[in-house]
Amino acid sequence: MPNFSDKRTQKRCRNAIGFTRALLSEDKPRQMSTRFIDKHFGISSNKLSNYLRDRLLICSDDHYSMDSGKCKSYVINKSGLYDLLDLLDTKKDNDITTTINYPSVLLLDEALRWANETYKEQLTSKEFEYKDQSKRLFNPIQNIRSELRKPLLASHGLKHEYDIATAAPTLLYQYSFMTPSATGEVLETLEHYIENKAAVREKLAGEAEVSGKTIKVIINALFAGAYLSKHPDTSIYKELDGDIARIEFLKQHPYLTALREDIKKMWEPIKADYPVTYYTTKSGKRRKNPFNAQAKWSVYFNLERDVLEIVRDYLATTDNRVFLEHDGFTSTKPVDLTDLTQLIKNCTGFDLTIEGKVNDS
Repeated sequence: MPNFSDKRTQKRCRNAIGFTRALLSEDKPRQMSTRFIDKHFGISSNKLSNYLRDRLLICSDDHYSMDSGKCKSYVINKSGLYDLLDLLDTKKDNDITTTINYPSVLLLDEALRWANETYKEQLTSKEFEYKDQSKRLFNPIQNIRSELRKPLLASHGLKHEYDIATAAPTLLYQYSFMTPSATGEVLETLEHYIENKAAVREKLAGEAEVSGKTIKVIINALFAGAYLSKHPDTSIYKELDGDIARIEFLKQHPYLTALREDIKKMWEPIKADYPVTYYTTKSGKRRKNPFNAQAKWSVYFNLERDVLEIVRDYLATTDNRVFLEHDGFTSTKPVDLTDLTQLIKNCTGFDLTIEGKVNDS
């Protein structure tokens, strides 16, 4: 048992609690590399680090691959988290025990403290460092759960949040009309979804008895070629926790059937003009790389990046500091969306809707 009277031990425990609460949930697994966990917990051979792993993390999927980059997946060990808070003698309401819940504000405070300490330099200077990978710009603050990331950024003056509405479907559909092999065919169900995403998601979520967020994830996966399959390795199967009945329901749903057909048609001209690349097998044979989900996401990421670079350059000219979040951004000052969307259209041909809101700290 760690010496909880030691201030250094207390600090390491609270940092680990903040890290865990900031990045993980109780029910949705997240992939994290051992190196990343080591950075915030300490190496696993250290007794305290090993203790914190056991208390705070549950490995929900221990499969990993160095070739594909897949890491083990984790969720919060809720009971272990509360036990650790008890051991640290954290102040809590008298009528709340470790078998129920700690006040969410207490856990958020721990996470905010950790995030502010860990990313103090970037948050204070608003000079954010990004890693350019697969045509996307990554910053570790993006990994913080949105319920925490929004007030964290707002507390540092970044309170104006913007997102490209229905980003992936919109960009891909409009791009399908720009390729040399474009047929010009209007895809009515796909257009209906883009124009009525909220109503469609709400209706499907109600009928399938899942959250709107889950439906959004499923539809976005369909745009990248995912299957409504009963196979355990498929992304939608995992998103629905292997619920075969729901998978079958969605597979037979008339609206999703029509949408899937439109998505297939949308990809045909894009695929026809996609550069053909090859790889060599271990036996020395030359094979064509498939136009799979990875290739489809690559197409989208390229389009998204083109738009994001225009956004970044535009904000720089208006002296507006910004934190980039793939298909959206958060800025220190309000943005003239009419001006920005017109610039994007002039530069790329994409006619986009950008939605904005102001977050509280």
